[in-house]
Amino acid sequence: MEDAREDIDKGIGVENEGWVKTKGYDLALQTNNDLRRAWMSSVDKDDLQGINPAGIWPCQAP
Repeated sequence: MEDAREDIDKGIGVENEGWVKTKGYDLALQTNNDLRRAWMSSVDKDDLQGINPAGIWPCQAP
């Protein structure tokens, strides 16, 4: 799971310290939203066992 989280962060543009470069922020935000929507549409709610998906996605859009 940790590897998957790191892959998501890397795809979004999150740096090692958890930051996104200022000039890449808008793209990172859009990428995060796209990935989260794709994941939400593919996940089976029963697999989450009552956990709010927002609580496990690594980056929350404002």
